[in-house]
This record gives sequence, structure tokens and C-alpha cells, in this order.
Amino acid sequence: HETRSGALKGKIPYMAPEQVRAGATDRRTDVYAVGVVLYEMLAAKRPYVGKKKRMGEFSLMMAIVNHDVVPVDAVRLDLPPSLTKVITKALALDASERYQTAAELEQALRGEGRRLGLALEPQRLSSVMIEVLGESKRAGQIRTNAEVMQLYREVEHAKTKVDEAFDPETLDASELSVPAS
Repeated sequence: HETRSGALKGKIPYMAPEQVRAGATDRRTDVYAVGVVLYEMLAAKRPYVGKKKRMGEFSLMMAIVNHDVVPVDAVRLDLPPSLTKVITKALALDASERYQTAAELEQALRGEGRRLGLALEPQRLSSVMIEVLGESKRAGQIRTNAEVMQLYREVEHAKTKVDEAFDPETLDASELSVPAS
């Protein structure tokens, strides 16, 4: 199946500004999507939720393009500033200001995990980042179309299950905890 030229592809809440503008996308677009997921995990809400309980698609797209991001540390006052900095960089409006690869983001997250005393399994975090974002540490590794499509279906299925079980609007962020810095 071919995507029409100029057509948007993906779930709007996870789109990067350049993607909403139908501009060129690359690895940094995926880093942005991971930044949105990290924000949701820590704040229990999407970065663009405004005064309305739910934003329509057009309003959400405008918020993304205009970078109307509620700073994560405004929602979670207990977050260490260094972790806030990682999320903020992943969600940068300009792709050149984001982590340039999933490996860079992984390195920053692993560093924060070590600094906060969290037990992260480096191999597991690495393999998840590689699987989700399609990057390989081995130069020249190419995924077949079938492998990419299967991975895409699995990720989309997982997103659907999360969306069904996790309503960021109704979660209480105070129930979440992050070790103090």
C-alpha cells in the first residue's frame, strides 16, 4: 500500500511538528514520538492537553506545530531537573535540537537511570529501542519489508491496547512516583 503524497501517516498525538507539516521525516521524528510516550509515562497526560478535557484533531495538530507544550516539570513537580531536560530535548520543536538518534536518547535515559539508582537492564532497553525505532547497532543491517510490517503491526496493536487501558485524562499523576534526585 502506498501513502499519497502529502498525506499524514501515524497517530496525531505522537507526531512531530515536521510530520504534522508534512515535511521531511527521519529518525528524529521517531525520537519525538518516544519523547511524547516518556512524557505520558511520567505526567500521566499528553504534553498538549490544554484547558479542554479533549482536544480535537485540528486543535491538537495546531498545538504540536505551535509547540504548545506544558512543561513536564509543571505537571510533576517531583521530577529531577536532569530527567526533565532529557524529555524536553526529545520534544524539541526543531529536529536539530533533539537527540539525533535513538542511541543518543537511550544513552541519556541510561545515564539518568544510573544517576537515580534505577535498575535498568541495558541490553533490554537497547533491544526495545532498536525494535521500536528500527535502528541497528550493526552497520548495514537491513530489515526485510515483512519484518518491518510485522513490527509495525505489533507496535500499533500495543498502542491500541495502551490507549484502551490508559486514559491520560483520568489518571492521577500523584499516584506515580519517581525516585528523588
